[in-house]
Amino acid sequence: MSSILDFLRKYVENTLELKRNYKAVFDLKSPAARIVLADLREFGGPDLLEGCGAPVDPIALGVKIGREQVVKRIFEMMNITETDINNAIIRGERNGTDEY
Repeated sequence: MSSILDFLRKYVENTLELKRNYKAVFDLKSPAARIVLADLREFGGPDLLEGCGAPVDPIALGVKIGREQVVKRIFEMMNITETDINNAIIRGERNGTDEY
């Protein structure tokens, strides 16, 4: 039983450390981070695969799913939503800090 608790404790510690690292890399106060996160949101978001009625290329579908999973992972590790990114971008634009 002790080894299970030790494993769980170590898992939680590692996950929390990883989340801190994600937040350090993608700090929403940084103009560069806001730009990159907005780009990642577009990179992993909807694209031309949807709604055209034509057969979907399975390779393109796999790529799309992989992109979505990467963006979802980053957002989950940072505990942020697309709305958080949108708001951070708007705040940066108002402060004149985004480099668009």
